[in-house]
Amino acid sequence: MRLGRDALVLTQTANSRSLAFLSQSLNEGKDNIEIPIISYCRQGQQVEIDAAVMSEALAKNNLKAIKEFSPFDKYLIGEKAALFCGGTGTQIYIWNLDEWGSGYCLDWHDGVYGGSSFHQGDIFVRSRRIRSRQGQVSVKVPLDFSLRAYLEVIFLIPRMKMFVQGTLVKSRPLARFLTKTVVEAGDILGNPVELTLGYSELEWEQGNCGIFLYWHGRLIEAYKRVGGMIHSADVGRGVIGVTDVTNLMDDKDGRVWVHNNKQGFQDCESYALLEQWLAEKVDEYWDNNFDSLNIKKIISTNQIVNGCNVTSAESGECYLITMTLENYLCNGSAICSLLGVNVQIKNRRWNLAQLMFRISVQDMTARRKILIG
Repeated sequence: MRLGRDALVLTQTANSRSLAFLSQSLNEGKDNIEIPIISYCRQGQQVEIDAAVMSEALAKNNLKAIKEFSPFDKYLIGEKAALFCGGTGTQIYIWNLDEWGSGYCLDWHDGVYGGSSFHQGDIFVRSRRIRSRQGQVSVKVPLDFSLRAYLEVIFLIPRMKMFVQGTLVKSRPLARFLTKTVVEAGDILGNPVELTLGYSELEWEQGNCGIFLYWHGRLIEAYKRVGGMIHSADVGRGVIGVTDVTNLMDDKDGRVWVHNNKQGFQDCESYALLEQWLAEKVDEYWDNNFDSLNIKKIISTNQIVNGCNVTSAESGECYLITMTLENYLCNGSAICSLLGVNVQIKNRRWNLAQLMFRISVQDMTARRKILIG
């Protein structure tokens, strides 16, 4: 999302310093976009224009544009550069912020001094809207509107300290916070792919699941639902996958299949094959760890009603019902009446010829409740 019309980026390394001005105000009504950049070479405390990169005249012209269209002049720039304390880093200043209603699109919270991690300062997107994802019904996706939650998982392997509202962000490498983890390896178009799958109690409570896709160690896509996750809110609930797809999204011709805003991947063959491979691995993981049922068929009690084969089981075990799709649509109420149960459909596994439900018995009382999943 866009935060504001203008931004100044100040970055410093051991032997250089750079200043870049990204401005809609400067480029208003222009056909050719201008991005004033000033490069300095740095030796200790001595800083001067890097003549190997740009002329002094160009540097002065760019500084003039920055002074005209921003609140920064050479003195304020020097003051901000002093915040590096001789070290390295990057500072980004944004102004002319976008508005939301009567306030800005961002909502600043200072937090509570000495409070828990849930009361730390944060910067929210004021609308609190979540991104649209295929198959998602959960509305509790903090990283879609919380800067702190986003920064916690933005890097696959955290290597820097980040602060929000003056409080340190505690990085959360996802793969280390999962239980029941398995590592799957595969090959897509000759590129090795590795996927870590596991279960998160926190994500289960929030109704989330999906794959976190990283590129060059940076989060590009979060909570991507694949396989059975797309068709049911309960299938895969709490299951999180983590994978780095750098080799797959950087092809041999030098093309990069990542959107410029770093918020998604372009539609391409490698991405389509990746989705298919992820779906297979996630469904397999779910079936092996969370959806296994102990079905005990009792042939003597089989009953045929309206073309439906009903196999019953003892208390605590399962019913397995198979029927044609037509019979299910036409005779569902008759089947419920036969079993004397209240039926809640959780998941449907469709087949062109047959529809199969796995039914686990929760309570073998006079009015039994059966969850179909």
